[in-house]
Amino acid sequence: MTKPIENPWLGQTLRKDYRIDSILGEGGQAVIYRGTDLQMELPIAIKHFKKTSKGVQNDPERFKREARNQAKLVHQNIVTIRAVLEEEDELFIVMEYVNGPTLEELIASSQELPRLPLALIGHIFLQVLRGLAYAHKVGVIHRDIKPSNILITKENKVKLADFGLARAAQDKRLTQAGLVIGTPAYLAPEQMQGTEHLDPRCDIYSVGVTLYESLCGNTPFQRPDEKDVPPFELMGRHLFMEPTPLRELGVPISQEFEQVVLKSIAKDPDDRFADCKEFITALRPVLASMSDTLETEVQDFLLHQVSSQSAEHHTFSEAYATTTEFQPPSDQHLLQAIHETPSHDELEAYHSAETSDKTEEMSIPPTLRVDLSSEQPHTRPPKAENPPWAKIAVILAILLIFMGGFILRETQKNPSNKQTNNKKTNNKQTTQKNTEIPYPQPIAGVKMVKVPAGPFFMGRGRKRTKRTYTPQSEIYLSTYWIDMTEVTVEQYNLCVQAGKCRQHAKMPTLKTKTKDLPITWVNWFDARTFCKWSKKTLPTEAQWEKAARGIKAADYPWGNQNPQCKYANFDGCPPGGVLPVGPPHRIAGRSPYGALDMAGNVWEWVDDCYDREAYLYLDGKNPTLRSNHAIFDKNPHKVEWKKKNTTPWKCLQHVLRGGSWFKLKWGLRAFARRGGFHRMKRKDVGFRCAWNPPRP
Repeated sequence: MTKPIENPWLGQTLRKDYRIDSILGEGGQAVIYRGTDLQMELPIAIKHFKKTSKGVQNDPERFKREARNQAKLVHQNIVTIRAVLEEEDELFIVMEYVNGPTLEELIASSQELPRLPLALIGHIFLQVLRGLAYAHKVGVIHRDIKPSNILITKENKVKLADFGLARAAQDKRLTQAGLVIGTPAYLAPEQMQGTEHLDPRCDIYSVGVTLYESLCGNTPFQRPDEKDVPPFELMGRHLFMEPTPLRELGVPISQEFEQVVLKSIAKDPDDRFADCKEFITALRPVLASMSDTLETEVQDFLLHQVSSQSAEHHTFSEAYATTTEFQPPSDQHLLQAIHETPSHDELEAYHSAETSDKTEEMSIPPTLRVDLSSEQPHTRPPKAENPPWAKIAVILAILLIFMGGFILRETQKNPSNKQTNNKKTNNKQTTQKNTEIPYPQPIAGVKMVKVPAGPFFMGRGRKRTKRTYTPQSEIYLSTYWIDMTEVTVEQYNLCVQAGKCRQHAKMPTLKTKTKDLPITWVNWFDARTFCKWSKKTLPTEAQWEKAARGIKAADYPWGNQNPQCKYANFDGCPPGGVLPVGPPHRIAGRSPYGALDMAGNVWEWVDDCYDREAYLYLDGKNPTLRSNHAIFDKNPHKVEWKKKNTTPWKCLQHVLRGGSWFKLKWGLRAFARRGGFHRMKRKDVGFRCAWNPPRP
């Protein structure tokens, strides 16, 4: 085993005032020491920026910004900064020493529902919100609220830590093109979407997610039985899925309390609490009945749940808090064992100080690059030194539990003898790691609805039905997502500005009155280009139909009732031509999965080529119809055509679905279909996109 490198700063005194005594923990770009303020004779914590660390997280300016932001926050619920020092070109932050557990440790210490006593939850979160309210008042947004950044002292005081991602609310650099900063399990949707100007409501969302976790033990978009969720899947759930109500999970809370939690994690910032004060005002009534038991429950829980934890538990918690960048030990045997475990393909393998591995950035969508260095260690009391094998076992356990962690870099290793023998397997794993994950590009205002995997009936089964959409067949589709609304003028304009989409002469331009209208005058190529730019695809014809009518084979998205103005925009009902999309417009006509305007407003391009007889030869699983598709080998007319023609059959028409604002009601039926030449542009033709998650 490689001998650990001794830290040269241990025992040193900074500016004759602050002595470095021991190491509390180490993260990707910082080391946390326990120290002593020699003048005040008080324990302190010292955060040391590792100048030699590598990667996108290595940002001295951000380190200084953390110090500046946190230094001006003088509040009883925020960890206090005492000094910022520079010694031998090395940066140090001297801060208050917090001797106590994190909220993350408290949650992990219980298996009951709720995970923490309700009185204790109220005690913690009212203090969290007070600290945040003060930070927001002076113009600082934290941007990384989560259980591991909430510390509880022995005196039951709550302290907010880790302002490494905080910025002034008016700072134009709050978001940066191509970078989503924070911890995805707690990120607000607008942070993932790269919203230009964030406001304190993103912190409200993160507090709400943390509150949800404190009640049931898992975040809103992660089931209790899921030990790890791929980060991109998790981010997609935040963007597109609705959280499961806590009482459905068996958490014994009132409906009023549940509504407070759900309001705090609303996807639209306008639907959340406007500020921390409003959040506190909503929490107090539901917590009022608990005030008599507060002191007893808080003391009892902290005494029996936290203090009774074994030394191994504390070491584990400390290791997790200080290795959130998944930095493995230098023992090459352990590192090899980790790499040989197939389920670790998505595990980030950061090299330690003893290794000299080269790193390269993984190819992921630019707007979804996540900065993980927010995960920084917290102040802890020193622990008894464990033997080397214990440290390795703890870190290996962490890696095994959190093996679904983020990948920002991929470590290139020289293959060992065993790896050489398994060259074929490793080559396959490397190929998988280098494959870009086709996650949709977040675009402000775009919401998607999930269509779960399963069968549905496609087409119409009645007699005397047009051959175009008969016979009816049972089709199986894998899980996919589809846009809730048709693509708007405003959304399409973003693609035009990016230089990827074309602006035709008759297309509506970006104006106040038209930005929420569906984009029209687009041909099939325009629609496909936009969807490709946004990391999605045009829906297949089968995907479109299932999203529109569900599994009950209804005639219309809303059921079998005849169309009315409240359901759809059709045939001059209501008058006005093409109309804006999105709630509250025609919400009564939404499909079983929540998609809007699947009937009327504008026709929608789908991916498939148009063939009148396609339903006679559909595949039973995930069917699609493109040029030279195998379906033509089943169609006798196409087989005969192929015998007479040496050139491949070309798809000149594609399918249009859904009817439009001047179409009669029969054209709105969910099974109705027509063809359109792929270069056709009309004032009543638009589209929406779909996303197909990677299949295992």
